[in-house]
Amino acid sequence: MLRFTEKTHVHAMWFVTCPKMGCDILGALYRDGDGPWEACYRFRYDADNRRNQYNLLTEGKPFDQILTALIHLMEHSAAMTGGQVYTVEVDGGWEKALGLLSEQPWFELRKEGMAQA
Repeated sequence: MLRFTEKTHVHAMWFVTCPKMGCDILGALYRDGDGPWEACYRFRYDADNRRNQYNLLTEGKPFDQILTALIHLMEHSAAMTGGQVYTVEVDGGWEKALGLLSEQPWFELRKEGMAQA
């Protein structure tokens, strides 16, 4: 599961609807402090709320290559499933990310301290 710390810097997050698969995808590009960029995404299947999370291999890769790969993955997933990509440009910490996410129609808070997308 995606977890942010006080040192986390989020570049962007993506949400993809996938109607033909009956699921959605949430992706994020972030790093802790000056550490390496990390890219992850997860599938959530509505029928049983099952989630599968994946991490892209980013070690030694330049930022632009990681960003391009994640964008391509999101756009391709939407195109293959008749879905739509929603991009949230953050370029800030976890508090900014949460604030921007809370403005999205597909984002909801389940209970205090637990974000759900």
